[in-house]
Amino acid sequence: MVVIGKDRDIILDVSPPPLAGLSIDGKLTFSDDVDLVLSTEWIMLHGELTIGTPDRPHTRKATITFTDHVQGEDVMAGMGDRGIMISGGTLNLHGNRTHTWTKLAKTANRGATQIEV
Repeated sequence: MVVIGKDRDIILDVSPPPLAGLSIDGKLTFSDDVDLVLSTEWIMLHGELTIGTPDRPHTRKATITFTDHVQGEDVMAGMGDRGIMISGGTLNLHGNRTHTWTKLAKTANRGATQIEV
């Protein structure tokens, strides 16, 4: 298990090996310079976890994967054994906004093999 202490401000700029758990009492910020993967059993958040801000959204790929190598583990009085468990902490997730749709420039008729956007 990894503990980020109350007075610590850590910037994650490499993907660490899989963790048995992550307790954040201080601050953990994902760097926006590289794609990152964080694999862990769970995250207990008493401090702050930041991946991007409203003014500077995260533009790289950030992946958090919850493993279940310790099945049935009870992290904190019934909170379960996988996920981000927030107890007095702050979770900031702001990604790059992209459109997942667009308007057609012309009507697409039934059976059309081309469309104009």
